[in-house]
Amino acid sequence: MDRTLRLDLPLLLPDTPDAHGACAQRLAESLETREGVSSAHLRSTESGGGMELCIHYDPALLSLERVREVAKAFGAEITSQFGHLVWQVEGIPDQRRARAVSAQLRSLPGVVEAEANAKGPLRIEFDRRQTDENTLCNALQNMRLSLVQDESGPHEPTGEAHDHEHGGIFGAQTELFFVALCGALLLIGWLLPKFVATPPWAPLFVLVPAYFFGGYYALREAIDSVRNGRFEIDFLMLVAALFPQILLGAYITFSEPGLYDVYAICGRAWPLSPATDQVLGGVLTWIPPAMMTILGALVVLRYYLNYKQRGD
Repeated sequence: MDRTLRLDLPLLLPDTPDAHGACAQRLAESLETREGVSSAHLRSTESGGGMELCIHYDPALLSLERVREVAKAFGAEITSQFGHLVWQVEGIPDQRRARAVSAQLRSLPGVVEAEANAKGPLRIEFDRRQTDENTLCNALQNMRLSLVQDESGPHEPTGEAHDHEHGGIFGAQTELFFVALCGALLLIGWLLPKFVATPPWAPLFVLVPAYFFGGYYALREAIDSVRNGRFEIDFLMLVAALFPQILLGAYITFSEPGLYDVYAICGRAWPLSPATDQVLGGVLTWIPPAMMTILGALVVLRYYLNYKQRGD
């Protein structure tokens, strides 16, 4: 008749933060391959404060002490092979970005599992034979993520200096600054021809940077998703905005003057003729955004083709 040995899981896997993770399951499966062990499974302790490993064994084949030794040996072997990281990171504003980061980490050699969260810590399980903590730190750095320092000290790569923020040129507030710059440049580009005598193409020098700052992060997220073989909302936004803005801009540009009949009621506030105002508005709606959207879509498509080529 089988007997049961219950061992606290932290004693066998002291470096494993998740009691329900893959390492705990590996330990149970490894024990089941041992002759004399009929089954091994995880369960909550009677106090409900943790997890324990239940080992059902045949006392005729294995003594209690031998089962304990085998369990500790398997646990030590798994602990030495697999590492676990739980880090607080900056640079994951939403779950869309979290999914992209998780997919990028899982594609790295030696990473068994990775789970990023916009509102929680980043969890990584890795095979020590193929990668290490320093390599993973550098990988996060390349993804423009920064590790939050705590009382235990910074989690920084030891191989090279790390003296900049990953959020961008303005640190963690870079995206906010880009949005503000986009709005300011759009306003300048709209008001410039109305108050200053400039050639019709002059506002392009202000509007093109505005579209760059406004679409930079959407394009970056689209590239990150495509690098992992996925099309998410960022790329769909680029494609969905392309044709409507081209059609709208062309319609305004080539329509007969007087498209905005509200001017006949309210009068005109700007020193421009109705025809010039309408053509200028149509061109600015049409050319700069369409140009930047097409450029962004082509960049994303290039990354996708490179991904497919690597996969083949």
